[in-house]
Amino acid sequence: GDILISGGNITAEGGSDGVSIGGGYAKANNISCGTITITDGITKLVATRGDNADYSIGKGKGYDGKSSTCGTVTIGCEIIEDQITGGKTGFITDKIFETQPFAISFGVVGGTGSKDSVNVMKNVNDEYTLPDDTGFSASGSNTFVGWVVNTKDGNSEIKAVGDTVKITVNTTLIAFYAMPISAPAAAKDLTYTGKEQTGVAAGTGYELTGNIATDTGDYMATATLAVGYVWSDNTLEAKKISWSIASKTVDAPTIEIAEASAYTGAEIKPAVTVKDGDTTIPESEYMVSYSDNVNAGTAKVTVTDKEGGNYTVSGSKTFAIAKATPAYEKPSDLKAVTGQTLTDVSLPTGWSWADKTLSVGSVGSNIFKATYTPTDTANYTLVENVELTVTVSRASGGSSGGSTGGSTGGGANAGGGSGTADKDKTPAPMTEKKTNADGSVTETTKTTNADGSKTETEKTTTADGTVTESKKTTATDGSVKETGMTTTADGTVTQTEKTTSVDGTVTETEKTSDASGTVTEKSSVTEKDGSSVVTETVTEKDGSSTVSETVTSKDGSSTATTVTVGSDGKAKSIVATESDGKKDSQTVSFEVKGNKVSVSEVESSTGIVTIPEQIEANGKTYKVTKIDKNVFDGKKIKELNLSDSVKVLAPKSLAGTDLKKLNLKGENTKLKKNCLKDTNKNLVITVNTKAEKKNVERQLKKAGNPNAKVKVSKKK
Repeated sequence: GDILISGGNITAEGGSDGVSIGGGYAKANNISCGTITITDGITKLVATRGDNADYSIGKGKGYDGKSSTCGTVTIGCEIIEDQITGGKTGFITDKIFETQPFAISFGVVGGTGSKDSVNVMKNVNDEYTLPDDTGFSASGSNTFVGWVVNTKDGNSEIKAVGDTVKITVNTTLIAFYAMPISAPAAAKDLTYTGKEQTGVAAGTGYELTGNIATDTGDYMATATLAVGYVWSDNTLEAKKISWSIASKTVDAPTIEIAEASAYTGAEIKPAVTVKDGDTTIPESEYMVSYSDNVNAGTAKVTVTDKEGGNYTVSGSKTFAIAKATPAYEKPSDLKAVTGQTLTDVSLPTGWSWADKTLSVGSVGSNIFKATYTPTDTANYTLVENVELTVTVSRASGGSSGGSTGGSTGGGANAGGGSGTADKDKTPAPMTEKKTNADGSVTETTKTTNADGSKTETEKTTTADGTVTESKKTTATDGSVKETGMTTTADGTVTQTEKTTSVDGTVTETEKTSDASGTVTEKSSVTEKDGSSVVTETVTEKDGSSTVSETVTSKDGSSTATTVTVGSDGKAKSIVATESDGKKDSQTVSFEVKGNKVSVSEVESSTGIVTIPEQIEANGKTYKVTKIDKNVFDGKKIKELNLSDSVKVLAPKSLAGTDLKKLNLKGENTKLKKNCLKDTNKNLVITVNTKAEKKNVERQLKKAGNPNAKVKVSKKK
């Protein structure tokens, strides 16, 4: 009968003797068939074994006087006939084929005219050469661009005259006339001004979007062709043009510092305003730090740029901290007898008469001026012209001399009698100096102050030139303040201060400056309940630093953060540790990239890791967006909880872990290649929405764990 194959891909496979469509291998009997028509598709003839295998379309091979015949064969498809393995050259029937041509018609855009259609035979090896535009003419000032050819994916491309195209269906070729224009270019060297700026200029023949912005950043403009135009590279697709606005660098900003208060014993931090000319720079653009801002004298404000803003600003300025007026209590019950001078009237430690040569005057209450000198003259002013009252009585026993205690003793010399007024005097300081067994010398001074507090100072000088000085003051309320300074022979200076309050709070500071220029500053505040805050800053000579802070609760749990800051003042890395004070802890290391951070390393004692949405360090908040490559390599992690800010799991980021639960809070999470390779085959991934479930499931094979199950959480 007749054979009709209409469309589709046909493969005829045979054995050792061959294969055919239509007539076959005629040996025992004659073989014949009717007409054979194959209209479309691809036909393969494959004999898989045997050196004598033949294959055909139409009549087959005849042996021993037998014949194989067929009717008319019409081919409208691609034939593949060279698939025999080691066999003979195949053949197709020698009957005349009837072929069906493809029709090519012509149209025009941007011009006028017509062109006769042509036919192209259905032959896989033939290609059609594009003609010139004879028959058409341009409209207006358009020029001939080329031929628009539809591609298999439904798009179109422009081909030039003389190019060849493969025709596999009836086709319409469009003569395309348009006005060629160049793609717009991005503006260069744009710097933040506070006003809108144009990154890509408008022009004729295209429309722009995304070409205007105000703030610093990278932008992408899109240029879309208007009707009747073509890009100069003969393409029609919209052009993407990247452009940017750089931050404005202010090397010498105006730094305005509010009036600073006088010495208080605590850090003085006056308000700071930073300006670019007359324009105030927002506080979000920079960080302010203070140095030498506790004691009276010259302090310093340093302005450091915050990365990612509209300004790049840095600078410094000094300000003065004035000495404070000390608190004091006027001495009372001062007594003298007629004939004495103020030299004979003793005052408590810290007090002195303005003119001690003055006579105490006549009997009665007389007023004289005195000066109060505080113990800490570096931070407190002298208080002058303080009026003190001296009660003068008449001298008895014929003596005009004597001390303030001599009037009751009847003494006649300047040394006075055996009176009891000495009890009103403040004891003189007691100093002891000794040489220690190692050759060092220690000098100790003990003083009882007018307010009842006691101060003990000690200075030790060793044979190598190291000098250690300490001072301990115990107030009447029981509070204790200790300060110290050690200077070694190599120039290293260490300053310490420790204050113990009545409520049991202990505050300690330590500052060490070595000969290499490295400065280490430590401070701690420990409450009576055992909770504490400890900070340490190590600043190198080049300005780079490491800042650590540990906060410990009374139950022993703690959080610790260590920030590495480069010499440019920008954070480079962050390490955050949480501990319950017993056996459970988690440490996460972050790499800083602009305003975002990625997780670079993780340690967990429980195998359960929670990545926060953001982390605060160095006075700035950073958003966590990515889990880096090989972060969990070799780690025993059972469960990982990610915040909605984490959008990317880098290649092999979780590979090799025994991860059983992965909780994703975000949307459109990207699972990079092999990020889940060699994880637990029963891995369960929890997401918040059905859309995210589909998104994750599509990526599981690429991620390396196609068997993982994805569930939508009931808790959002």
